[in-house]
Amino acid sequence: MNSDDVLLSLAEHAHLSGTSWRSRLIVFGLVIDAILAWYSWTELKYFHAKEVTATFTIVGQSEYYSRRLGHRVLHRLRYVFFDSASGQRYQQTVEIAPKLVPMGQTIQVQWLPREMSESRLAIQSKEWVIPVFVGYNSILLLFAGLILRRISQDINAQPLTRQQRWIQQSRLLMPR
Repeated sequence: MNSDDVLLSLAEHAHLSGTSWRSRLIVFGLVIDAILAWYSWTELKYFHAKEVTATFTIVGQSEYYSRRLGHRVLHRLRYVFFDSASGQRYQQTVEIAPKLVPMGQTIQVQWLPREMSESRLAIQSKEWVIPVFVGYNSILLLFAGLILRRISQDINAQPLTRQQRWIQQSRLLMPR
């Protein structure tokens, strides 16, 4: 068996066993995992954030037009809060949907004492992302392990003889 036969058998094996769709499935799973990891990291960063009541004013609105979403209006909201420990005043401007603007003049804000410039509205938190991320990772690792085990079993299988390759190729070429 020369090197051409080995390459041919590996190519046929990859074609017949379908390792390409398995690899794509793993890569797709990792992309979704990366997105969930980013959202989970943000939520974990605000896990020990302080919640304060801030006063807000609507300072304007933005209108967006898109073919898919149509006409969309967002209110530009400026909120101001004070740190009770240092007495400093902080303010930030955000754009949110009109249905999320509360009645009255106060709104709950989460802010990080270590990073004074970072704050967000409490209604923007997504605590559900963390358990989804943990569950998704456990399922992803289980299936990735099973797929990699199957790929390694396929690679370690005995190479086909010429007669077996000819039979498989003829089966592929036969009309069904």
